[in-house]
Amino acid sequence: MGVKYFGAAVKRREDPRFLRGEARYVEDVVLPGMLRAAFVRSPHAHARIASIRTDAAKAMPGVAVFTHADLERWMKPLPLFGAVPLGLAAAIKFDVRQAPQYALCRDRARHVGEIVAMVVADSPARAEDGAECVAIDWEPLPVVTDMIRGGEPGAPLIHEAWGTNVGLAFTHSFGDPDRAFAGAKGLGEGGAISPPAAIANAVEDALAPFGVKVTRTPLIASRVRALVAEARARGTVPG
Repeated sequence: MGVKYFGAAVKRREDPRFLRGEARYVEDVVLPGMLRAAFVRSPHAHARIASIRTDAAKAMPGVAVFTHADLERWMKPLPLFGAVPLGLAAAIKFDVRQAPQYALCRDRARHVGEIVAMVVADSPARAEDGAECVAIDWEPLPVVTDMIRGGEPGAPLIHEAWGTNVGLAFTHSFGDPDRAFAGAKGLGEGGAISPPAAIANAVEDALAPFGVKVTRTPLIASRVRALVAEARARGTVPG
């Protein structure tokens, strides 16, 4: 999405048909022989599956239940994306880890809501009733709810083979950062959040001592220069 769309009033093209009741939703689609599915999901952020009992659900008329074990023969890891561009990878060394992800949880849930079983029936109500009859015995495992703590040594591991919870890491700098920090008139810390927000936090912290208030984003270089120029015009930032 281009910068010009951030904070802009973009005219929506799809609204009229929704407001007139002329839109078509997935729920409106009815085809011959169509079945409905409901999913049984993990209530735990991190837990091992001790057992899954599906007999009660399977005994219901018009209901079928599938787990990873039932479909293991066909179950393949889902496609993964996010490869580092070749040009960037040639200039910066990235430590990238990718774990296989399956459509149905195999033996351990690694996030709340991970799908453990799929219940298929000829109506949504039957599928949902069948899902409620699937019984799962869980063995809760240690969890970390703070991203910073999760990346620290000794944190409970989501993927033991990794030896860490950090999926992507790299270190890179331009010029002489130590000299730049030593001579900076203001410093700010971004924090462990998305890059645009981290940049905004750091710039806002660095400019705050000089009476510069950040009121809009994105904080592209020209915008930062304009903020500093405004502060210099007021005499709050040395020339």
